[in-house]
Amino acid sequence: MKPLLIRLLAACLLATAAAAPAAEVLDRILVIVNDGVILQSELDRAMQLAQQQIRARKLQAPPDEALRAQVMDRLILARLQTQRAQQAGIRIEDRELNDIMTNLAKDNGLTLAQFADTLRKDGGDYLTVREQVRDEVLITRIRQREVDSRVSVSDQDVEL
Repeated sequence: MKPLLIRLLAACLLATAAAAPAAEVLDRILVIVNDGVILQSELDRAMQLAQQQIRARKLQAPPDEALRAQVMDRLILARLQTQRAQQAGIRIEDRELNDIMTNLAKDNGLTLAQFADTLRKDGGDYLTVREQVRDEVLITRIRQREVDSRVSVSDQDVEL
C-alpha cells in the first residue's frame, strides 16, 4: 500500500509542478557587502542617475562598462560607510529626516508634497530619494566623526 501512496503523491507533485507558472526573477544580488547586498535594481537606478548627470553637465560619457564599474565602486563604498555609521551608533531619526526633506523641498521653492509630486513626474520615487538622503547624512556624519577623531589642533597651531 505504501508504494501506491508514494506514486500518488509523486504524481500529484508532478502535476502541481507542471501547472505552476515559471519562476519570475524579480531582482538579482550583485555584490554582498558585509551584512548587506547591492541589487541589480540599485545598480540600474544608479546608472540611470549617473547618465542623467553626465548629460545634464554636457560631459563626454565614459564607455558603459567603465561607468558601470565606477558606479558599482561608489555603491560599495557608500554601503560600507553607511554600515560603519550604523556600527558606530549613528542614527538618523525619521523626524530629523523629515525636517531635512522639508528643507530640501524649501530650497527648491516647493512644499514637501510638491517635491514628492515633482519626483514622481520625473520618474523618481520619493521614498527612494528619502533613503538616499538618509544614507548621505549617515556618510557625512561618519566622515566627520572619523576626521574629528584624528585631527588635533594645539594652542600653538592656533597662534601661528
